[in-house]
Amino acid sequence: MLASAFLAVAACAVALASCGKPHGTFAFKKPIEDVYHKLQEVPEFGRDDVVNWVCVVKGLGKSDRLAVFVLKKEMVWVELHSRLENVGKDQPYVYGTIQDLAKGRYKIMITKESHAVGELEFNIYDDGEDGVFDK
Repeated sequence: MLASAFLAVAACAVALASCGKPHGTFAFKKPIEDVYHKLQEVPEFGRDDVVNWVCVVKGLGKSDRLAVFVLKKEMVWVELHSRLENVGKDQPYVYGTIQDLAKGRYKIMITKESHAVGELEFNIYDDGEDGVFDK
């Protein structure tokens, strides 16, 4: 009984702590497409593909500064690229492009201070392969 009460209090504390923190949702499109598409599974793109992405961030203040990272999985996650983006309630979008990446597993990570706002892993495969990715 005491354990279930503790779990209920802990769950409420976690829910309240995450309230109001920015969080993002990713979507992708190819240059010839008109709209972005949210993908439910880990996206896979050909090495020669050019893919535009957007992360819509909710829970922002009037003006926030976010860090955007592109990482590649080696033995550990290795930073390939980083930049800062100014966003806010009126402009809650972070845009980027996936292109010219070697075969492998990658991650886009967006942070505000030490809080992860959004992250998404994706795979790049060689077009000559059968689409099977070595994990």
